[in-house]
Amino acid sequence: MNLVPNHSDTVRPEFDPRTETYTVDHDCDSTWDATTTLVYSLSSLTDVDPREMEPIGYTVDPDTLDAHARSGNEDATLSFEFHDHRVTVKGDGQIEFEPLQATGDCSPAMQV
Repeated sequence: MNLVPNHSDTVRPEFDPRTETYTVDHDCDSTWDATTTLVYSLSSLTDVDPREMEPIGYTVDPDTLDAHARSGNEDATLSFEFHDHRVTVKGDGQIEFEPLQATGDCSPAMQV
């Protein structure tokens, strides 16, 4: 059950079959911070309510992540593991998700 339909529709990651990763571009002019975009994107990708995920603050400092995504430096990356994915956040706001293991949660059939 999707408890955040409006946000998840907006931030649904796109699958890249060439790299076998999912990406979403965070809108730095949005009222949402990059951390929120990341969590809701991963929620829509895995069909897990954000409230059921481990808090992202246990993995990475949200203020640091948000500042990094706003830096504008597309060559700078911040990578970490979260919710069974390798997450890479670029300084231009692009967020990439790479599944750590093959599960039914992240099949290309879920792409939009």
